Amino acid sequence: MRSEGQYEREYEHEREREREPFGRPSGSMRPEGQPRSEPSRFDMGGRALVFIQCAYPLSRLEPALTASREETQRRIAEMESASRRTRANLAWQLSAVGGATFALAIGGTIFLVGWSL
Repeated sequence: MRSEGQYEREYEHEREREREPFGRPSGSMRPEGQPRSEPSRFDMGGRALVFIQCAYPLSRLEPALTASREETQRRIAEMESASRRTRANLAWQLSAVGGATFALAIGGTIFLVGWSL
């Protein structure tokens, strides 16, 4: 039968393991008085690093890539065409606004000069 103190120690031990990264004791492995060293960039906390590579035939992807390229080129051509139309429309609007402004400036000048004489 466990005493109350044993339960408390087990609970404290579990709490310490939760606080420490990767289940490693913090600093207990290093000798007393030795400064703590910085972990290396590839330190995985004692875990092994595994790379898995696999081969896949690209011939299966070629039709999908070709279709994707064609769709992208078609969409780019549509956007360029819409852009050209928009620029032409804006050029006409700018010309109309500029012409109207010039005409009103000339007409206003003539009116003001005629009215002041």
